[in-house]
Amino acid sequence: MTGDREIDRGENSTERLIPLSQTKEFKVARGDPNVTGWEVVSADGVKIGTVHDLIVDVPEMKVRYLEVNLDIRLVGREDDVVLPIGTAQLDDINDQVRLTRITSTDLKSLPPYYHNRITREHELALCRVLNRDVKFIPDADFYRHELFDDARFYAPRRRGHPLV
Repeated sequence: MTGDREIDRGENSTERLIPLSQTKEFKVARGDPNVTGWEVVSADGVKIGTVHDLIVDVPEMKVRYLEVNLDIRLVGREDDVVLPIGTAQLDDINDQVRLTRITSTDLKSLPPYYHNRITREHELALCRVLNRDVKFIPDADFYRHELFDDARFYAPRRRGHPLV
């Protein structure tokens, strides 16, 4: 992600996490695909919906979540959810995002995203569903958890071959 403005780097900023579509100052970095509109495929191979937006961490200039519109016909619910960037990988050959650890069944337990501010409580609830051994993580270390490792998301592209 690239940006052109000075930003408040405070940990408690109310605008720390915002949808990329709601800012004109930031955009997807040159050389990285904009996955908005791409199909999302669960770890068990079910096409579950599409990427609606990217949720970015303004102070760190990193994507933290994919906002996904779930397809009720495919997964039984029509909510939007946010998925941590480290739970998915690019498949830019097929213009898909593939979830590496979330099955279509797991989606039923994820908290819905109502396009409002993402609170730490929402994030912790999401982490508990995705990784049951996650205990309270101090704010300073929260995004260092593997769930937020964007290197996992871009790994297939950087290795130069499609997903295995």
